[in-house]
Amino acid sequence: MNGISMSPQAAFLTAAAELIADDGPAAEVVQAAAELVAHLSEPPDALVTVAALPADELRAEELAPLLDTAAQSLGLPTLSPQFAVDILIQDAARKISTGLLVPYQGASKIWYLARGFDAKADRFGIFMQLMDDWESDLPGREKIEQEIRETAADFAREPVPSATEGGGDAAASHSSRDSS
Repeated sequence: MNGISMSPQAAFLTAAAELIADDGPAAEVVQAAAELVAHLSEPPDALVTVAALPADELRAEELAPLLDTAAQSLGLPTLSPQFAVDILIQDAARKISTGLLVPYQGASKIWYLARGFDAKADRFGIFMQLMDDWESDLPGREKIEQEIRETAADFAREPVPSATEGGGDAAASHSSRDSS
């Protein structure tokens, strides 16, 4: 999924986060759930339910409550919009730092995800600054891209904050569907 080899649980969590935070495709979540079910000796019923859903007929708002139940049955935090964004930011940072995502595009994705949360916008504003620098300094782009990679690597090493560390209902108004 997404060009990165990751554990079935990480793939499921990332697909679910894409659905929650950015209206990602339900089919990817169902596929990731099915792959996770195949890897577990005793998969939770809630996960089996998600894996068996007709993905082509699902809408995100129908799938979201089922994902919370499935995530909880796996011992994962509730997939709030803020927690989903945290997962996607770390995924983008990991992709930038490993060369799977072009630095400018990755910085843009991180900023796009973070900008709807004041605390995240402050914390990840460095990516906006680096994007501005990249756009205005043609001869210095290679150096700026390296700085984006290094900054992303720092963020990729950090654990994803749990849903209780600054997550929660205040994040529910976030929508990354608007264009920047």
